[in-house]
Amino acid sequence: MYRYPIKLMPEKDFKKKLSEIIAGVPDEYKAEVKEHLAFKNELTLEQRLTMLFADIPESKIGFDYVYDDDFKKTVKHSRNYYTHYGQHLKKKAAKGEELELLTASCRALINYLVLKHLRMPETTLSDRFEIILSVHTIQVIFFNE
Repeated sequence: MYRYPIKLMPEKDFKKKLSEIIAGVPDEYKAEVKEHLAFKNELTLEQRLTMLFADIPESKIGFDYVYDDDFKKTVKHSRNYYTHYGQHLKKKAAKGEELELLTASCRALINYLVLKHLRMPETTLSDRFEIILSVHTIQVIFFNE
């Protein structure tokens, strides 16, 4: 299983805190509480998305698509529904064309961030990374000179 490398606190401090919490729990609940708290030192999906979006100038790529709080909520709700299939999550999850657009938007975001982290100059990214939006699809086009 992949673990996101950034933690909320140093692992040593978290283990100490977890041990102190578990020590105060009745024996019959220790395993359950420990299992529930095991991932509490990891960033939430929303926190990880916020970090990714911070790398996008003005929270948008191209002219039209904005990676804002509404986009983040839709990604979060959709990921949670399609991962856990809780019926209470179904209403907020993207479906059909909205899900296709969301998926294509995420692909564009990943492509942009990979190029940015490979240190492609910002001016080159701006000049060459264009997103064409239509009602049904997003295409990422890289122009060659």
